[in-house]
Amino acid sequence: MDYNLFSKITDYEELDIFIMSLKTYIEYLENFELSKKEGIEGEFTININATLRGIISNLYGDIFMKKDKIKSIYDSLLKIKKNAKMIELTFSTDINSSTKIKLKSFFQDKVNKDIILRYKIKPDIGGGLVINTPSNFFDFSFDYVLKSSTDKIIDIVKNG
Repeated sequence: MDYNLFSKITDYEELDIFIMSLKTYIEYLENFELSKKEGIEGEFTININATLRGIISNLYGDIFMKKDKIKSIYDSLLKIKKNAKMIELTFSTDINSSTKIKLKSFFQDKVNKDIILRYKIKPDIGGGLVINTPSNFFDFSFDYVLKSSTDKIIDIVKNG
């Protein structure tokens, strides 16, 4: 797995966007013949996600690289999607990118495995956080705390 690339991906949806963007880019490359100077003949537009373009440029150099290198990056993204463990985090409102990066780093350090986070927004939880992994479920939402506290109060009133 390409860990430089993996470390730059903040969430599952971003990974899917990157995969679709690279797939489209590879299809465009396949539709054009390279000239002897390795220039692209005809009219050509780069149709690639801006964030992914920046990541590729920073990690690998120029975005105008050979199709084999782009295909290798695409294959790395597919491998990440297949092998990384998913942790789903549900919030009541959207969170910013820097928080996503901090959360990924936090969970990566705690689990010591290759993970990818999936973020969900569910306003009806009222606040807090719900964590869902392949083997565990943790509900720290305001909705859950309120319901469980209400049940305890009703039980106390009934029995005592």
